[in-house]
Amino acid sequence: METRNRIHVLDEQELNSQEKRKSVNPVYAPIPEDVSFEYLESLVELLDQLSDELLASRMLGFRARIRAALRRIAGFIGVDSAFIWLMDEHLTEFHDALVSSQDVGAFPEWNHLLAFQKHPALLERLERNSEAVAAVLEGPPKMLRGYLLWPLRLDGRMRAVLGFSERNALKRWTVWERQLLEIGGTVFRQEIVRQRNEQIRRRSELRYRLLASHYPNGMVLLFDRETRFLVAEGEAGARWDLTPERLEGRIVKEVFPGDVAEAIEGFCRRTLAGETVVEEISYAGEVIEMRLVPVRTGNSAVMAGMLVAQIITERKEAEVSLRQAREALEKARAQEAAVAAEIQQNLLFGRLPACPPSLSMDAVSIPSMEVDGDFYDFFPIREHIYDLVIGDVMGKGTPAALIGAAARIAFLRSLSRLLAREGRRLPEPEALLGMVHGDLAARLANLYAFVTLVFARLNMHQKSLQIVNCGHPPVLVYRQEESRFFTIDSTRPPLGIGDGLDYTCTTVPMHRGDIVVFLSDGVTEARNPDGEMFGLERIKEVVRLGAPLTAGELVAAIRDAVQRFVGTRGLEDDFTCLVVRLEP
Repeated sequence: METRNRIHVLDEQELNSQEKRKSVNPVYAPIPEDVSFEYLESLVELLDQLSDELLASRMLGFRARIRAALRRIAGFIGVDSAFIWLMDEHLTEFHDALVSSQDVGAFPEWNHLLAFQKHPALLERLERNSEAVAAVLEGPPKMLRGYLLWPLRLDGRMRAVLGFSERNALKRWTVWERQLLEIGGTVFRQEIVRQRNEQIRRRSELRYRLLASHYPNGMVLLFDRETRFLVAEGEAGARWDLTPERLEGRIVKEVFPGDVAEAIEGFCRRTLAGETVVEEISYAGEVIEMRLVPVRTGNSAVMAGMLVAQIITERKEAEVSLRQAREALEKARAQEAAVAAEIQQNLLFGRLPACPPSLSMDAVSIPSMEVDGDFYDFFPIREHIYDLVIGDVMGKGTPAALIGAAARIAFLRSLSRLLAREGRRLPEPEALLGMVHGDLAARLANLYAFVTLVFARLNMHQKSLQIVNCGHPPVLVYRQEESRFFTIDSTRPPLGIGDGLDYTCTTVPMHRGDIVVFLSDGVTEARNPDGEMFGLERIKEVVRLGAPLTAGELVAAIRDAVQRFVGTRGLEDDFTCLVVRLEP
C-alpha cells in the first residue's frame, strides 16, 4: 500500500510506545469544572457567530457556507483544523471532504483523511454508535495526527463525519470538546438536509421539463361500422409494422392479435354507439392511449369512427419517476422539518426553571410553519429572582427563527457580561435591555428586521414584577382577590428601531393568586373562518374562568380555546403563550 493511503488507529500499547519514541508532550488543557463567565461569554459568542453565518446571503454556495462555519468552530476550540467528510450518495457533487481552508495550505499532510474509507473498523464504529470517537491516524509521510470524530446520521445511516484534527497525535480530547462537536453536528446536519432537498428539487424539475418538451408519436385511423379501416396515417405506424397498405380495407380482427383485437373492437363498437372513448392498452412493448370519437352525418347519425393512438410509454415512466421523486421530496421535507424542530427547541425556547411551591410557570409555542420566529427564555438570577423574556421576530420560517435565536443568545451574552462586571450586584433591567439593543440594532437594520419583546423580572421576596414592553402585545395581570385585570401596554419601540432609548421599567406589585399572561400577536390576532379576531377580551374570559387551574392547565386552556375558535382556518401566525402564577 502506498504511503499516502496508510491509515492507522493506535491502541493504548502502541500509543505508549509512540510516546517513548518521540519527545512530544501532549497538549492537555481541561476545562475547569466551575466554568467562568469569560468562557461562557466566549461560548455564546461562538453560537452568535454561527447564527450570523446562517443568516448570511444565500448567494454563498454550499461549500462556502460549510467552510465558513468550520473556520468559526476551529478557531473557537483552538484546533489545527475542523473538517466534514460527506459520503451521501444524494450529494453527488460533494462526495468528498471539506476542511477549513487555512489548514489545507499550512498542513498538506492532512490529505490522508480520504483514507478513512479504507479503514472499515473505524467507519463501523462510527456507524454503529452515536458517539465521539478519538483516533490517531497515520498519513504521508508517516506522520501521525490526532482526530475527534462525530457521525452525522440521516435516514438512520451515517451520511457524513464531522471532526477536529490536531498535529499533536497525543492530544487528549476533553468532555467539552466532545460536547461542542456534538452540538456543531446538529447545525451541519441541517445544512446537509437542505442541500439534499435542493438537489432532489432540481432532479424533479428536470424530469418535468423532459415530459413537457416531448410529444410522443401517434397515428390516426378511420373505421366504418364494420370496424374496417378506411384511412390509416401516422408516423408511429412504421414502429409497429402497421402501414396503410396493411391496415386499409381490413377489419380489426384481421390486423391485431386475439386479446388486443378484442379490446380495440370493443372500443370501436362503443364509439359507433355514440360514445367518446378514452382507453389505454399495451401493444408491441408500448403503452398506447386510444381516443375514439364518433363521425356523424348531417342528421347526427353515426356513420363511422375516428381513432387517435398515441404512444405514452415515456409519459407513464415519467409519471412513475415523478411520483417517486415527490415521495422522496416529501420524505426529505419531513426529515428537514424534524431536524428544524429539534434545532428550534434548542435555540429558541428556554427550559422552565425549578420553582418553589409558591410559584408556577408554563409556556407553549405553536409555529405557523415548521419553524417560527417566536422565542422565550427564563433566567433564574437569584434563588428568589427570575428574569423572563418573550419575543417575536418580524417574518416567518427559518430566517425568523435564526434571528430569534440570535436575539436569545444576545440576552444570554449581555447578562453574562453584566454579571461578570457587576459582581454580586444584580444588573438593572434598563442596563440589560440597553446592551441587548446595542448588540442587535445594527445587524437587524442590515437584515431589515426587528424584534418585539417583553422583558420581566419577578422578585418573590419583594412581591414585585418589573416589566418593559417593546412593541409586543399587552401583558395581562389578573388579580384574583379583586377579580380584575391590569394591562401593561407597549411603551417602547421594538429592538432594532431607534438609538439611545430609555428602557425604564413599569413595576407592578404582586399578590398571592395573581396570574400573569404573556402573549404573541398570533394569539390575539388569530382569526376564525369569518375573519373575526380572537382578541384580548376572549383571552381575559379564558383566564377568569381558568383562574383555579395550574399554570400548565391554563396554558392548555388558552391554546384549546384559540384552536376551537380558528377551526378549519388554522393558525396563520406563530402562537406563543407564557403563564406565571403566584399560588394563593
